[in-house]
Amino acid sequence: MGREMRAEGGGQGAERARWEDAAVPAAPYAPRSTPHAPPPAPLVEVAGVRFGYGERAVLRDLALALAPGEFVGLLGPNGSGKSTLLRLIGGALRPAAGEVRLAGRPVRGWSRRAFARRVATVAQAPVLPEGFTVAEFVLLGRTPHLPAFGSEGPADYAAAGAALVAAGALDLAERRLGELSGGERQRVALARALAQEPELLLLDEPTAHLDLGYQQELLATLRRLNREAGLTVLAVLHDVNLAAATCPRLALLHGGRLVADGPPEGVVTPGLLELAYGYEAQVIPHPQTGHPVVLPRYTTALGEGA
Repeated sequence: MGREMRAEGGGQGAERARWEDAAVPAAPYAPRSTPHAPPPAPLVEVAGVRFGYGERAVLRDLALALAPGEFVGLLGPNGSGKSTLLRLIGGALRPAAGEVRLAGRPVRGWSRRAFARRVATVAQAPVLPEGFTVAEFVLLGRTPHLPAFGSEGPADYAAAGAALVAAGALDLAERRLGELSGGERQRVALARALAQEPELLLLDEPTAHLDLGYQQELLATLRRLNREAGLTVLAVLHDVNLAAATCPRLALLHGGRLVADGPPEGVVTPGLLELAYGYEAQVIPHPQTGHPVVLPRYTTALGEGA
């Protein structure tokens, strides 16, 4: 892989130019829907799914569907089953009961290569090969598109370069993965997933390890790809306010069940937050956007009147 990526006789300058030339703005992400088309069939269906680890039940008769082009934030307290649901949809786990379907076909019925051309996952703590350069690692995202024993061509370099630009990681292309900070590693993992050119992107707390600026930048990038290219996104998010400001639709898990599903205004409510998180909160509309904003409901114990 590394040998194929370095232009013969060009050195690092030629390699850098190769990536910058390849990184045409969002070319691999052509819109996949047409105006005034009839409502599409669900891209993802989770039907009556149950799952547990040993005797501990994690998901109980869960049902959830995502249409193509949706951007859905998955909320819930620790242990509510968010990451497990993502792994079931991504094919890493199999349900004990019920079924998970992609484009109408059970996930278990897809070949690994065909599934990877349609679904990409960014894990909560991605494990990266430290000796690889960022460019080499991102190019691995093109593997599902290569023929057996084939090597990358211009289209693959273009897709990987565009993914680096979209994830804000082009400036990291020549660095070794072992040299990166936690936030930089998260951006690189996203770039590799985007290089797959998926229809569905699954993200497990993608803003973890990112400072406030990069959190907003990353989610803005995902929203742009969602709007302009029809990329379907399902993201586990820890920050309720960030989720409410970013996601047109939220799904709230509690005790392995879906307790709320809809626009932020219907999910981020004091009653539902107390049910799911055991947190007594005040919810007010944002003065500019109207999105719900969660504030602590101050009590004497929290210093009211101090």
